[in-house]
Amino acid sequence: MSSRKIAQKLNTIPSAKLEKGWNNVTVSRILDNEIYAGTTYYGKTRCRMKGKKRIVVNLPREEWIPIQVDELAVIDKSTFEIAQARKNRNKELAKRNKKRNYLMSGHFRCGTCGQVMTGYCLRGYLYYQCKTKHPKPNKKPCATANRSIITHRVDDAVWDWIRELLTDDDTLDEGLNKMLENNRKQNSTKFKRLDTLEKMITKTDNGINRLTNELVEGDYEDEFTREIFREKINEQSDTLKSLKKEQHRISVELAHVEITDYFRGEIKEMAAKIRHRLDVINFQEKRKIMDMLNVKVVFRVDGDARWLEATCELIPDSIELHPSSRR
Repeated sequence: MSSRKIAQKLNTIPSAKLEKGWNNVTVSRILDNEIYAGTTYYGKTRCRMKGKKRIVVNLPREEWIPIQVDELAVIDKSTFEIAQARKNRNKELAKRNKKRNYLMSGHFRCGTCGQVMTGYCLRGYLYYQCKTKHPKPNKKPCATANRSIITHRVDDAVWDWIRELLTDDDTLDEGLNKMLENNRKQNSTKFKRLDTLEKMITKTDNGINRLTNELVEGDYEDEFTREIFREKINEQSDTLKSLKKEQHRISVELAHVEITDYFRGEIKEMAAKIRHRLDVINFQEKRKIMDMLNVKVVFRVDGDARWLEATCELIPDSIELHPSSRR
């Protein structure tokens, strides 16, 4: 969803309505405000004198001093970063050509320089070419920028691959398994830390119980000795609370990468609904599916050979696609 769409949806919820209504600016400011993830910054601005006037100057982000305010956090850091990535992706997709429909706009990059492949029209035919075909002053064009490719060859090859992915249950299952495996590899450090925390929590909890039993059952008439026991119990309790807090935070973050049976069933249900309409689906619906699957395609050139490398959320490993040569 765009910020504007989120604002429109919030305006339909009675309990969420604002006096002046939600708008995209308000939503964007909230999404960009890191304090909701427990971090604020000191030194964003500085006062300087300009003649006799005092002016406020915005400082570059790298000079800001971060301050942790965990008690103000309403989401975890991982969720905040996911939202920022999605927001930036929306901006990238919004830059596509508005005059004509280019299916791969925002999903297609040059394999030589990494720049986006943009669409253009020549004598009634639509093509994709590297953005550096017309570089900025004092910058050289990409070595393969003159190797354009007609749009329908790319669009057909990519869409045939997506259709195969969504219409074959075995392929879909394999994709979901690869997605789970890839996510677990990327978060292996967190999984190890979670195992360590579970052991530390058990050990600390046992220590508290042991100290408590010793205090209750031990024959300690000396108040000084009893106070030492209480201090140790309090220290261990604080440690336990801290460990459980970290355990909860990591568990929430890892919940985003786990593919549960419910999630798997939801994906399959969505695919079943889509597959019945894949041949009659319109351009906007195709774009939505590509955005949901986060399809990424790279244009490769080696001499006279040209091919595509495609990935998506369900297939993290690159797949080679060879566009048809028919015009």
